Amino acid sequence: MTILIVDGDADSRERLRVILAEAAQWNIGAVCTGAEALRVLESGEIDLVLTDLMAPEMEGLALCREIKARSDLSHLPVVMMLDNGEHEYLDLACEAGACDYILKPVEPLDVLARVRAVLRIKKDTDSRLQRERSLTAANRRLLQLSVVDAVTGIANRRGFDQTLDRVWRSASRQRVDVALLMIDVDFFKPYNDQLGHLAGDQCLRSIAEALSQGLKRPDDFLARYGGEEFSVVLPRTDAGGRGGGGGKTAVRYRESRHRSSGFAGRGSHHDQPRRGLHAAEARSCAIDSGRHGRRGALRGERIRAQPELYAE
Repeated sequence: MTILIVDGDADSRERLRVILAEAAQWNIGAVCTGAEALRVLESGEIDLVLTDLMAPEMEGLALCREIKARSDLSHLPVVMMLDNGEHEYLDLACEAGACDYILKPVEPLDVLARVRAVLRIKKDTDSRLQRERSLTAANRRLLQLSVVDAVTGIANRRGFDQTLDRVWRSASRQRVDVALLMIDVDFFKPYNDQLGHLAGDQCLRSIAEALSQGLKRPDDFLARYGGEEFSVVLPRTDAGGRGGGGGKTAVRYRESRHRSSGFAGRGSHHDQPRRGLHAAEARSCAIDSGRHGRRGALRGERIRAQPELYAE
């Protein structure tokens, strides 16, 4: 660990450096002014600051306040060094953020005991913060995994539900349309049964990639709805596709490589997102049962936001 001494008095600075160096436990640095101290702290290699109350250019209190005001330095412990006649500054030192103090002229045992105690607390605090950061990162990864489909790498059903709800609420406030595309892959089960699950997974990934490439706007959202079904949420898009990206083009391009699968597009109006979703699912069942000639379907649902449903 590294300790930085800030003291304008050369003799005092050297005496403190010798005391700390004799412990043979730490790296010791020393500067004359508070301004120099801040430049050294930029390295990020300092673990403790010992500053004199009356350091030149920037006194100890000002230096301490500056350290505690900066997010990149606020974790550093600061120990204030005071002369015997400066006890009245102890409250100000604590208010500025100092964690301890040392009286001058310094006594070796007192200095070493206080420095060891402060550094021990810092080590424990650093370990706790590292555990918290690791836990936060792990939770973030778990949250991401919970809304990502493991096969295709796009959003899963949970991610779709969350996004649809968020987009719907936004649309209700702004009084704009939202287009919902339900995309069903025809004859996927025979394909999967004949060529195996690995080939089926690759097929789904290929379709997800084609759809992703067809969505040009940052807000356009693609998800695997379930099985061989995909969903696309297009904010600020009407039933005719005005305002939307190139999702239909991507699907047509992918469809053109399969003779047995056609393309159908339909639009209808609904005042709630779930009604549009359920209508699209119902039409999916109808198409899959043969009522519409067994054609691949891209079903567009125009859902009109009603602000009163989500009044805030």
